[in-house]
Amino acid sequence: MGFLVPLWNWVRKSFSRHTQEDDPGVLLVIVSLLLVDGRRDEITFEMMNGESAFARLLELIQCPRNGAGGDGAGLHRSLMDLFYEMSRIQKISIEDLSKSLGILTTMILLLCANRTLTYWNAVLVDDDFVKFLFGIIEEVSNDVDDPYHYPVIRVLLVLNEQFMVSAHDPTTEQPSVTPPTNKVIKILSMYGSVYKTFGENIILLLNRENETSLQLLTLKLLYLLFTTPPTYEYFYTNDLRVLVDILIRNLLDLPEEASALRHTYLRVLHPLLSHTQLKNPPHYKRDELRKLFAILIRDRIAGYEDEYEKILHFDEVDETTKRLVLRKIISHD
Repeated sequence: MGFLVPLWNWVRKSFSRHTQEDDPGVLLVIVSLLLVDGRRDEITFEMMNGESAFARLLELIQCPRNGAGGDGAGLHRSLMDLFYEMSRIQKISIEDLSKSLGILTTMILLLCANRTLTYWNAVLVDDDFVKFLFGIIEEVSNDVDDPYHYPVIRVLLVLNEQFMVSAHDPTTEQPSVTPPTNKVIKILSMYGSVYKTFGENIILLLNRENETSLQLLTLKLLYLLFTTPPTYEYFYTNDLRVLVDILIRNLLDLPEEASALRHTYLRVLHPLLSHTQLKNPPHYKRDELRKLFAILIRDRIAGYEDEYEKILHFDEVDETTKRLVLRKIISHD
């Protein structure tokens, strides 16, 4: 297979070097090969970074999609996948950031799940690009299984995570520096009624997703939505009830060693029940929640002795779980 190495290296470099190539069919072949090769060997994405491919990638993502049955739609989905994969696995140098002056081009460089954004990088993120991503989801709102939903949602979740991290950047602790605004929360605070499909889909994602990292990203966004007054009632009431069912099930199903994920679920549950429409009577799944709390802190509550016996083999409850559960019991009773 050694004779294929020069061919792969050529394909890896072609994406960025052929910047004037606009034929969707040709681009789809190149992007598909890069995705397959990059998932096999991450050096592909590093090489693309070295060839300054990010600017071209963003340019293509921003292009309007062709008809659903044409190469344009398939190309756009592949570009979104490539966007996520490149951002997930590598760090982008400050020198690379300085090469692109456009706000949107800079933003694509910042979407690195393994990188902490600086304050100055975060403030460059453009509102219009965030709305562009939300708009894609709304365009295909009639089909929850549309392949556009998942990659676009992942990008928004990563972006939200980066804003959360940048808010705690040491640079922002200087008196003269104002922490950067989380554009994901900002757009939902201002235009939440326009972008309801996104909310429905992150609940669906949490219901289906088994990957811990994506669960954490989703839960962190939910926590911000339930602790930010303008977005307290972003979700429909029925969707909130579905979310409660999902949280109860997932908390009961989590393995003993998944303490970090368990704590995050509990942190979301508290504002969900205290700040949203669910704070008003009749309180949804009140008995089931009391049973859940009893199980999590190994407590005996009248009527739930059988459930208590099922978890006697678990280890001692950690203090964080006790604290989070007791806080919820006090506020929910």
